[in-house]
Amino acid sequence: MKQCLVLAARASGPARMALAILLLSSAGLKASTSICASVGGNLVLNCGFETGDFTNWTVGGAVSGGFDGNFFGVQGDLNNPPLGAPVLGPVNSGDWAAYFGTDVTQTIAPITLSQTLTGPAGVLYTISFYIDQNALSSDNLFSVTFGGDAITSVTNMAPTGGYAFETFTYGDTSVVNPVLEFSFQNLPDYFFLDDVAVTTSTPEPSGMLPGSFALGLLLLAGLRRRALAAGKRGN
Repeated sequence: MKQCLVLAARASGPARMALAILLLSSAGLKASTSICASVGGNLVLNCGFETGDFTNWTVGGAVSGGFDGNFFGVQGDLNNPPLGAPVLGPVNSGDWAAYFGTDVTQTIAPITLSQTLTGPAGVLYTISFYIDQNALSSDNLFSVTFGGDAITSVTNMAPTGGYAFETFTYGDTSVVNPVLEFSFQNLPDYFFLDDVAVTTSTPEPSGMLPGSFALGLLLLAGLRRRALAAGKRGN
């Protein structure tokens, strides 16, 4: 089994990316474009679903049945919907967001959303997104895999009260062109997904110690050498 290191940091509720502060006005108006589009080095294409559809994404799993033939899609902003767009809830930023539910008339199974990213080996990947679970009940399942490894899985997620910001760092540096996949199952309502970002960073060389710890070891070694020299002079 492939071993990897997944370091997770989660922030629920109304948390927002720092970049959002730069894009929103002091009056608190919604950004005119998706905040994920301003994340430097974002590998995710159509990260805020601003094409109005699933361009660059692949939808799979339980995709049949439901209202108007499906229980998933891309919906417009509740406050300012694009012409002809379905509106089921708010967006996090921009004009569009994705939604995923469950058809109670069929065998209950997740709907998946995935994208193959173009990324090199030898780097750390940071994955972030905004998720909204708006059902009053908590009969649901939400999970995320990256490079074939599970990075989070939540059963019976409580209502989030709006979009919650999630971020994870994936530490298997051998992965090349990883697949990012979300899985949704919500009965009887929807998950909303918006502003997906994946960025890379260069890990510290394995032979190097963090600066403060390495400095401490050097000081300790110096003191030890002085003690030994003093002992020899005393003899």
